[in-house]
Formats: sequence, structure tokens, C-alpha cells
Amino acid sequence: TLREEISPEFSDAVHQIPDGGFFMQLPSKPSSCLLKPDTPYIGINIANDMADVRFDGFKKGPDSSKAFADEFAKTLIQVSKNHPDYHFVFFPHIFRDLDIIFQVILMLDDRIRTRVVVAPYSSGNSAAHEIFSIYKSCKLTLSMRFHANVCSMGLGVPCIGLGCYRQIHKLYEELGKSNDCVDVSAPGFLVPLTKRISECLLSTKQPHV
Repeated sequence: TLREEISPEFSDAVHQIPDGGFFMQLPSKPSSCLLKPDTPYIGINIANDMADVRFDGFKKGPDSSKAFADEFAKTLIQVSKNHPDYHFVFFPHIFRDLDIIFQVILMLDDRIRTRVVVAPYSSGNSAAHEIFSIYKSCKLTLSMRFHANVCSMGLGVPCIGLGCYRQIHKLYEELGKSNDCVDVSAPGFLVPLTKRISECLLSTKQPHV
């Protein structure tokens, strides 16, 4: 942004440092009572603040986030069919996230809802440690907010970026992981997102050499 809005000379003089979320440390005994034992979870963070920016490829207006929620719910339904052992845990980072989470859950059928958990909404250091200890318990995260992506990576959890904001696309591009960021800002992401989820889940099952 500095390069584009001011000048390359100015931006090149600014030092870049990694975000602190890459180095997040958790208490030695993470909280896991929210999740069922011996059950694999996919963590999900979605947001609908700045809906006109995040979902600009959908029809403009108040229904843009609803259209996203509809396709995202269909994606989870397909993932459930492909991977019936997996459950889902949603992570609200701010209060507005609860609204889009509700919209998605509303569009799921009851059988899938029995496999859905919503993490607590809270704030402060203790809450952050509790929430990200649940992130760390996930086999994979689908993340829309910046720190949902960064902290997942820092904790060593495989992460797929839900690209609907420039910041997320640039994060994955800078890290050389563009394939792990799927654009969800417009209709048609169901197939590529489902495919990438399956690829990531398969890779987590492969033995490490």
C-alpha cells in the first residue's frame, strides 16, 4: 500500500517485521473441554463486517452476506459428505461474526448441526489463550480474518485462507502459499474450496518423513 499510494522509495525504507501472532504461545495445558475427544475438527472463522468489500462479487445490498452464507453452507454440506468423520467449530472474533455464523448454521440440516460447535465469544488475554487452544486442536482451519490465519500458522495448524479482502490474499502471496487462499468474494467458490479442503485433509493423514 505504501508503494502504491506514496512511492517505492518511501516503502523500501520501511522495515517489515512478522506479525506477533506468528509467535503466539499457549499455556502448557490447553483447554479442550468444548470439543469431543477423539473427534477431528475443522475450525472456521468467517466475518461479515465490511460486507460491501468482502462480498463485492455477489449482488450488492444487504443480501450479499446472505448469498455468501448460502454457498458456504453448501460447501460445508459437501465437505460433510466427503469427510463424514469431521466436525466443525466456528470461532467468532468480534460480535459481528456471530451474525454470519448464525446465517450459515441456519442453512445446514439438523444432521450436520449435531456436528457443529460455536466457540465462546469473549475478549482479553485469557480468552485469546482459550480460543486459540481450541484452534490448535483442529486438524484444519478455514480463516477469513487476518489473525485467524496468522495464529493458525503460528500454532502449526494447516490453514486455508478465505480470501475476500486484499490483506488475506497478500498474506498468502507474500508467504508463497497462494494455493492455500481461495477467493470467496464472489459466487462459484464451492468447488475450488471443497477441493482444497479435501486436499489438505488428505495431506494431514499422510505420514511425515
